[in-house]
Amino acid sequence: MSEDPSVYERLAIIETKVTNIEEDITSLYNEIKSLNEKITEIEKKIVSYDDDMRRREEFQKKINSIQIAFYSALFAFIFSIILKVFLH
Repeated sequence: MSEDPSVYERLAIIETKVTNIEEDITSLYNEIKSLNEKITEIEKKIVSYDDDMRRREEFQKKINSIQIAFYSALFAFIFSIILKVFLH
């Protein structure tokens, strides 16, 4: 049996192509891994942003409560002055 050199050449070409495909798969895997890490960081930032927004909303509610209390007290004070003026 004589061996055809073209068979070895074809096998070498196939081996090269397989190696290239393996390298491409490894490269894609690394890119996907990197993208997943970036997505995880973005998710952490979103959670942090949500926490900040929640804290701001709570702070704004407290400010609104203080404003309501202040204006209620101011109204009561002005009303008491008006009553004193008219009743005396």
